[in-house]
Amino acid sequence: MRSPLRADELVARVELHDGAVATSGTYERGLHVWDGRTGAAARGLLSATVVAPDLTTADVLATSVLALGEEGVAWAVDQGAALVLAVLPDGTVVSDGPAGRAAA
Repeated sequence: MRSPLRADELVARVELHDGAVATSGTYERGLHVWDGRTGAAARGLLSATVVAPDLTTADVLATSVLALGEEGVAWAVDQGAALVLAVLPDGTVVSDGPAGRAAA
């Protein structure tokens, strides 16, 4: 996953043998995802990357996480995401997924 703050840096690398990965972010197209709860542009995250069983699910969840902000990370896992990585406006990376929950 590329850094939304620096195009030449990686935030994380995901090795995947089965499934799909999708990212939604503001760093290429600007503020283009809207929070349906407020009607305003989603500003809580710079990017959201989701690993899911198929590309449609990964894409829908990644866009939803971007719209929901940080609270969307755990929500996406509850919807079936295997892993969610999100970058906050300050560059902090937050993540969640079944493996992390099992270890907690």
